[in-house]
Amino acid sequence: MQETEIKNLMAWRKKGPMGKLHNICIWITRNPQRQDKFQERVLQSKLLSTGPSVPIIGSITRWGGDYDSLV
Repeated sequence: MQETEIKNLMAWRKKGPMGKLHNICIWITRNPQRQDKFQERVLQSKLLSTGPSVPIIGSITRWGGDYDSLV
């Protein structure tokens, strides 16, 4: 992991629970095996009958990005 990525993760970590959620979403989406495992768990739990089966990462350029990552 590059130094700039580590600094970015540490900056998000300071934001509390939302920052932690952001870092978890980043961690899952950076690896195809993690994405597959996440999708498998979502389908097994049947928590989401509709909607995305991959984590949505909030964005500072979209006002509702953090909301989208929670819903």
